Amino acid sequence: MSTVSGQRSLRDDQQTYEKMDQSKKWNKPKPRRKQEDTTQNSNFNSPVHLNREATDNLRTFVEEFLDSGFNPLFTHVRKAIEREAERVLDINTRQFFYTVGWFLEAERVRRERQTRQRTARNGGKSKKIEPDSYGLVAGVLNQETFISLNRSMQSSLDNKDWEDLNAQMRCFTQILLTVQEMAASPLEDDQEIAENIQNRIFYEETTHDRILAIVRGYKDQSFGYLDASTELAHVFLRMLERYSKDNADMQIRSRRKAKRKQNKAANPEQQEGADGGEEPDSEEEDEMEDAAQVSKERNFDFKRFAAKFCNQACVDTFVAFTGYYKELSSEQLKRAHRYFYRIAFKQEMTVLLFRMDIVALFHRMIKGPEPMDSSKSVFKEWEELVRQIIRRLIKKIDQRPALITELLFSKINSTVYYLEYGHEKQTISASKRPAAEIVITSTEATTKEAQLQIVVGALVLDGRADLVKWVKDVLSSAAVEREIWEIQEESSRVEDPEMTSVPNPMITVKSKDEFVQNAMFSNARLRLLMKIVGFERLGVEDVLGAAWIVPSPLKSEDLHETISEIGKALQTPFSSEGDDDPRKRLQKKDRGSGRGDTLQGTLDVNFGSESEGEDIPDGPLFPANPRSKASALDDLKKKRKKKSKSNAEREPLDDETLEARRDARLTNSLSRQAKIKSDLFIH
Repeated sequence: MSTVSGQRSLRDDQQTYEKMDQSKKWNKPKPRRKQEDTTQNSNFNSPVHLNREATDNLRTFVEEFLDSGFNPLFTHVRKAIEREAERVLDINTRQFFYTVGWFLEAERVRRERQTRQRTARNGGKSKKIEPDSYGLVAGVLNQETFISLNRSMQSSLDNKDWEDLNAQMRCFTQILLTVQEMAASPLEDDQEIAENIQNRIFYEETTHDRILAIVRGYKDQSFGYLDASTELAHVFLRMLERYSKDNADMQIRSRRKAKRKQNKAANPEQQEGADGGEEPDSEEEDEMEDAAQVSKERNFDFKRFAAKFCNQACVDTFVAFTGYYKELSSEQLKRAHRYFYRIAFKQEMTVLLFRMDIVALFHRMIKGPEPMDSSKSVFKEWEELVRQIIRRLIKKIDQRPALITELLFSKINSTVYYLEYGHEKQTISASKRPAAEIVITSTEATTKEAQLQIVVGALVLDGRADLVKWVKDVLSSAAVEREIWEIQEESSRVEDPEMTSVPNPMITVKSKDEFVQNAMFSNARLRLLMKIVGFERLGVEDVLGAAWIVPSPLKSEDLHETISEIGKALQTPFSSEGDDDPRKRLQKKDRGSGRGDTLQGTLDVNFGSESEGEDIPDGPLFPANPRSKASALDDLKKKRKKKSKSNAEREPLDDETLEARRDARLTNSLSRQAKIKSDLFIH
């Protein structure tokens, strides 16, 4: 029983239910939190309101400090932190990175303000004004600062120092935004410096992985941490995408665990023997060898990297951020919108957003109750995004009814693939061999139509009629294309009778999806069907993804005839009982035992009657038994004696006599071998 009171709940049922929902509370168990030191003011997320006088004084101080003391002070502080000076406290590292980011943002805002003032002073006319260099903040844009920042970010992430990581993420974000403005500067020196900085930042794959780990690892940190992590991911992805487009041959350094140490640990005796009992010359050489083992350059693929952000953990982070939509600014709402747009339309992973709480959040943002402020500039973009997502959701439910159940749960990779394509993902290792070649054993299947009847029937009974229809569609498309080419060739020949005839162009057989491509490699019956209809494989190697073609000799008439025969076969009812099962007329092709001609296969052998093989007129069924060495030597001696005696008395023979003797020897040999039950074959 639930009681709802108040005049608001008397208006309509919707207000009553909303009032009742607000009265429901869930006492979520709270995790233990570390006791924070309240003596140190380190909360960078609490807003501070200044009056007009304080704001003017702060602006004056910031401008004077940036013009004169920014580079010396922060360079000196960074060096003191790196050498761990006695006066440096733990909190100073957090303060250092936060103030660096704050002053970089202040410098960008000042430049933007100066540009507006100059434009207003000139009456809206854009005159060529000598731009200012970014040398005022160059002290924090060097390689030493980047090394210190990356090391601190990784340490804070490993040790779960979220407040330190919050300050470091804000600093890194402002560095990226400053470099982005430097790249757009009209000064060539700034452009060159920005190019070098981006090359250094994006070259390390560890930086890419760290950004991904931060976004995926969000759990219950503060809103300031959530804001900083989503902003860093948004800026990093956008700049990396632009930089990878401008540099098509972009290289990154990939670090992997070295295997040399494992080998040394596994074979200590071999290592001692190889070294001769001597120690390495120096530790530096070992470090260089290990670095060579774990570092490797490779080409960068932005689509592959962006796909790493298409998982449920990253989606949950941005959903948690979007949940504060009533307090977010237009810039923050735009940031979340760009991520969901990338997921749904650029990466085509809308299935990740098909979860009940996410859909309800999106609907509440647009339709209410308590919707997003419609006066904001980003409202129209959000409204269109939500409309398209819900539209795709309804369409996907019609295609995959199982999605109704999956709306309640997060999506794992296998579920995403099934909901997207309607079947489970088929994984085939690159080293796997192609399907074994099969042949038709029926002696009655002498025509192409009869062979198609058997193979199509086997595929239909296997539940793979879709593969037969795919082959038929490929043939239909090829027939139309070849018919058009033949008409053009005929018209050209009419215009120029002496024109040399050109062979038909080859037509590529294209698989409609990954499942069909895998079947072309692993389904033996589909491969047999493709060979019967005339498809040919290009290249010598038979590997996954090998190209198949419709060869030139096949004319449009031949293709139409094959299509008609396949259609007749599909209309034929097939039985899987007894000898009528067409699958029993297929078997693996005998490739031989590999021992030469002395041994024969066991397939397609008619052993005849038990009369010692005398009923076989074509020749011996089995090879002759090998003779023992002793008898072979005696026979050779007897032949030599007979030959030496006959040489003296032999008279020249004519060709007819020699031919008659040869035929007699052959007949005698066949009749003798026909009576052999080969001991060699049996064993």
